[in-house]
Amino acid sequence: MLPIRCCKMWETDQREMMLHLRLSLVLFLMILSACTPPASWQVTILAVSAQAHAQRGQYDQAIADLDSAIELMPNSPALYIQRGQMHVYLYQWDRALAEYQQAITLDPLMSEAYYYRAILYATRNEPALALADFERYLSLEPSGVYAEQSREFIRIIQAQQDALGN
Repeated sequence: MLPIRCCKMWETDQREMMLHLRLSLVLFLMILSACTPPASWQVTILAVSAQAHAQRGQYDQAIADLDSAIELMPNSPALYIQRGQMHVYLYQWDRALAEYQQAITLDPLMSEAYYYRAILYATRNEPALALADFERYLSLEPSGVYAEQSREFIRIIQAQQDALGN
């Protein structure tokens, strides 16, 4: 039986290999079509590349890829969320907050941006703002991926505020 550590390393290697396979497939399709790839393909390649850099802890390189992707597709809220996550990994809270805000400005119904911004507000000890964003996330995605976590955070924040008499 393999040690757990070995299995986890294999899983990480397998995820990285899948990212490289996706990138290779996109590049192959571009060559096959013998044309300049459309901006959406270039953005996909850059986003996948950013994800691969992030998995290796190369957050500055991931941000550079996302900067290029955003130049090509400046109205994509998902790219701003992804770049915000890279800033979080680098402990650049203000930059991350600006990225999430831009995503919300572009698409006020982008529930994921509210969730990540709420987490950031909670991390920065801004419970009222975190509470508002967790509630906004739930209003948009009551059964969403982060719904249970959001409900739990709301419960914790409210309990803390009650204990403090707020």
